[in-house]
Amino acid sequence: MNRRNSSSWGEEKLREVVTIVDSGVDPFYGTRMYVQTGDVNDDEIAATAPVTYAGRPSRANMEVQENDVLVARMKATKKVLVVTAVEKDYLFSTGFAVLRPKTSMISPRFLAYYFRSNGFQAEKDRNAHGATQKAINNSSLERMDIPLPPLDEQATIASALERVDRLLRNRRKAGLETHPRSRSGRTFLSVSCAYLSETVLINAPSIRVRESLLLQFTTSAKMDSISTMSFTYRPRIMNS
Repeated sequence: MNRRNSSSWGEEKLREVVTIVDSGVDPFYGTRMYVQTGDVNDDEIAATAPVTYAGRPSRANMEVQENDVLVARMKATKKVLVVTAVEKDYLFSTGFAVLRPKTSMISPRFLAYYFRSNGFQAEKDRNAHGATQKAINNSSLERMDIPLPPLDEQATIASALERVDRLLRNRRKAGLETHPRSRSGRTFLSVSCAYLSETVLINAPSIRVRESLLLQFTTSAKMDSISTMSFTYRPRIMNS
């Protein structure tokens, strides 16, 4: 385990900050909802199916707890979930790795955003093996490295990225562009998260960052004054 002081970023093996949950389901009566990897779109559960204990598919063999983080094992498949109170009694496919964060060290929300990053997904793909369908196994997963800022900074990072994701979802639902530009063709804002989650690279007129601070993480896991960041929501598109 890497040692660090309370204000610095460290790096740990994934096995130091999570427990990887083994497959297996305790017998149950009635039905439970089952989620396959194909039922997840945009990191949200889009569909479920009721199953019984005896009649469930062989892959319906993962039980979860609230705040577990799920990541699709299959190569070139970017699907990540944080289990909520609603979903804690669902069964999930063995196509997901189920990771139980050690919350004294890592935030489930921060961990999920790291799993969504292009860097993690590329590393996962490099470690995926299989004759017909390449996927990462638990032993390869637990050896992977993860950047580890202090918990308060993890919370700040996750909250900021959630705001960006919420904006993008709302714009998609409203049928609006997720990369709007001004009439002059200039982008309003680039929110760049190179180290954690390139998936939230956006240009958005409805967000401004105080003192032009970008949400940016470098490959050295160095963070510049993230605690000073604030978002201001603006209801209209600005012209320039």
